[in-house]
Amino acid sequence: MRKFLPILIMLAAFGIYAARDSVLSPLRMGAETNTPETLETLLNDTDAAGGAAIASTGSSRPDASESIVRGEISRGTPFFVEMQRAGISPLEIQNIVKATRDNFNFKKVKPGQKYSVYADDHGDLDSLTFVVDSENILNVHKNGDSYESRIDTIPYSMEHFVTSGTINQSIYLTLLEIESDPELASYLAVIFQWDIDFFKDIRRGDTFSILYERKVFPDGRSLLGHVLAARICCQGDEHFAFRYDLADGSASYFSEAGKSLQKSLLRAPLRYSRVSSNFSYRRFHPVKKHYAP
Repeated sequence: MRKFLPILIMLAAFGIYAARDSVLSPLRMGAETNTPETLETLLNDTDAAGGAAIASTGSSRPDASESIVRGEISRGTPFFVEMQRAGISPLEIQNIVKATRDNFNFKKVKPGQKYSVYADDHGDLDSLTFVVDSENILNVHKNGDSYESRIDTIPYSMEHFVTSGTINQSIYLTLLEIESDPELASYLAVIFQWDIDFFKDIRRGDTFSILYERKVFPDGRSLLGHVLAARICCQGDEHFAFRYDLADGSASYFSEAGKSLQKSLLRAPLRYSRVSSNFSYRRFHPVKKHYAP
């Protein structure tokens, strides 16, 4: 029996090899049933880092069953390398860069900028979308042997809000306390820069009210828009500002009497974006080493 054991092992191995197609065919069929919806769901359910990993470790080019590859620019990775990882050939990348030269410079991509690569039914590159910033998206579409590109604005709805408060230390800190956007403080500083010195004129107990816009995007993001109207009661004096769109397309602010707030001299020539403290009669002087207003 021991003499025939090697022969039996060889026959068994030959039988398994001969039946390999019947063993592997179910696995192949399972792989071929990977639909575009399945891949898209997988990419959508993956976080930003995971999406980039799928794009970089996937097959060389999206085929008919893998029509969408999503990802984002990795830190220290040029656009050319990132697109190669997404399955785009070097020639196609060069054509995309050439077609978008007037709209966007891919040499200035930043980590975190997201993209989506779309393939046609034959697995060839069909189009590319690239998020330029929080409000704009670059669309590149293949038209025959060439590419066309354009910058589109991400659709949004405009909502209006009113916030008001009583100043304890500064407008900036008051906005934080009432859970409003602290960036509104810098908007007020620019609007009233000809009438109010936010370093010296603001006192505890002064009040403000602001009517402003917010751009709300379908994905839930929101961005601060324009300040439409504002009122600051500073040491008993009321200051109003109303935004008005001019005929040349620009905008300016006017008082309740219709006079422009823009004057020849600034109330405080120093430009600043954040005022975090109020006026005090007791501040330590760093040079004279004593306390003074």
